[in-house]
This record gives sequence, structure tokens and C-alpha cells, in this order.
Amino acid sequence: MECKRLYLFPGQENVSEVCLQRAANFIKTFDAEKEPLDINDLLELGTAVQILSLHKKIDKTSGGKYLAIIAKRFAKITDDNLSDIVSTILKMYWPLFWRYFDKFQLCKRISSNVFYALLEANPQQAHHIFHYKKIVNHYDDVLAEYIRKYNVLDILILPVILKAVRETSGIFLPKNLKDVDYQAIYQRYINSCNPHSDILRLLVESNLQSPHSVSQSTELAAKKRHKNMIEENLRRGSVMQNKIDVSFLPLRDNEVYDCCYEDGFCKFHYDVNLLNERLDYPEILDNFIYIYFNIWIYMAKLHVYRFLRRWGY
Repeated sequence: MECKRLYLFPGQENVSEVCLQRAANFIKTFDAEKEPLDINDLLELGTAVQILSLHKKIDKTSGGKYLAIIAKRFAKITDDNLSDIVSTILKMYWPLFWRYFDKFQLCKRISSNVFYALLEANPQQAHHIFHYKKIVNHYDDVLAEYIRKYNVLDILILPVILKAVRETSGIFLPKNLKDVDYQAIYQRYINSCNPHSDILRLLVESNLQSPHSVSQSTELAAKKRHKNMIEENLRRGSVMQNKIDVSFLPLRDNEVYDCCYEDGFCKFHYDVNLLNERLDYPEILDNFIYIYFNIWIYMAKLHVYRFLRRWGY
């Protein structure tokens, strides 16, 4: 089945009529008896159901039927085939994959070793896991070890800090992480190549609570690194800035966007062919919102200190 590249960003509550029609057409042509080309067929089916549900264009019985189809296919995922299956997932569908991983209890079938290998192969997607309590609890030791060893980027350290700051609801961390582990995580981030100034300030000023409180030595290290960064920028006559590069390029088949970290830059690449295919006004607006949302999420993560203060945390 040809992928139509239906997508929703988290929290989206409205779509254009064109997108709604595309979802309806996808449902009509979906052949439950036909083996899907890859897991994207199933994830796009789930996305189509979500889109139609937003506008009450599909009843609960039909929605449940399609969910059962997805569940049946997910039940075939095992240690032996997980790596091959996830290697084809489009980036826009990773959040939904983890949602189904949790919903269909893949924890019971995927061993700790295979799960760890999945994290190592897809580090940019690991942060989604911390929203699922059952996954975190089941792989507590594995996730704790992964966080201890991983070269922490903004995208991975923020769930750790946010949870420690205010016991943020909706974020779950391994119970096996001890206070010494948190201190090591904070220190590793402070000493990393491109720490963000707002996150350094968050470590210093947020009064993290026990057992995740920042030690005096960690606080001093964060203050020193922050001061040195400011002085270096003043010396160069520049200011601290978010390094984001956005470009529009032909991407691999059916991929909507790609995001990677290189040389201190977060690089967003969007598929120019997708944009050229959808030039009617409603879909231009949809695509603009989608592109803006991805960049906004990254900016919000980088500006977490101001973000928390703005909303009164």
C-alpha cells in the first residue's frame, strides 16, 4: 500500500478538509487481509484513525476494528525481527510506535538486551520512552544503564532535569538511578562540547529537590561553565544563540523530515517533494504548522529555563 504520509503533531486537534479526506481515502483503500509493506502502513493506519476521530468521522466500533488489526500485527514483533522492523520507521511515526509499544505490551516479548540495542541504534528517539511508566518500570535497569553511559544531549537530559525539578507529571525515570548517577549526568552535561546556557542556569537556580539535588561541586562547575561561555561570547563580540539549520531537500521515499545534530547545530531537513505536492492553501497551512511545531519543540527544549519561568513553575 502506498504511504500517503499522514501526520499529526502531539496535541493537534484540527486538520484541514484535504487532510481529513486523505485519511478517509486511506481507510477506504486499506486492505486488512494484505500483508503491510512495512510497519509504516500500520502506523499510518493508526494516524488515519486519529485524524478521523478528531472530527468524529469514524465510530468507536470501526476505530476499534482497525486498532485490532494493528494489535494483531504488533503481536508478531519479537526479538528476532524488531531490529529489521524499526529500521524502516519514518521519523514522524516514532512517537506513535512507542505508544503502541506500551499499549500492546511489547515489554513482555522484547528482551532487555534487544531493547538496549534498539536505544543505541535510535538515540534521537529515546526521549519518547520517558512518557510511558510501564516501559520505564519494566526496563528500569536497562534505561538506567543507558542514561549513565549515553553521551547526553539536550534532548535526553531534559526529561531527567525536568523530573527532578518539579516531579513533572507525565515523565518517568528509572528508579535504579541513584543520587550519584544524577550528579554524574549533570557533570557530564556541564563538561559536554555544547551545553546550553539555559540548562546550565537551570542546574544552578532551580533548587532541585532531594534525592536529585545538585551538589555544591556540580553547582560551582555549572556556574563556572556558564560564566566562561558568556565571557567567550563577549570576547568574540557575539551572543549566545540557538544553532538551528532548516533546509528543504529531496529525502528518502516517504520521509517527511529528518533531524540530526552535527557540529553543535540542530539540522532540520524537510522533503521538498512533499511540499510541492501539496500547494493548495489548507495543506500549505498544515505543512507550515507541522514544520513550525517541530522547530518550536526544539526551541522549547533549549529554552527550558525561561519556559518554566514563563508558565510559573
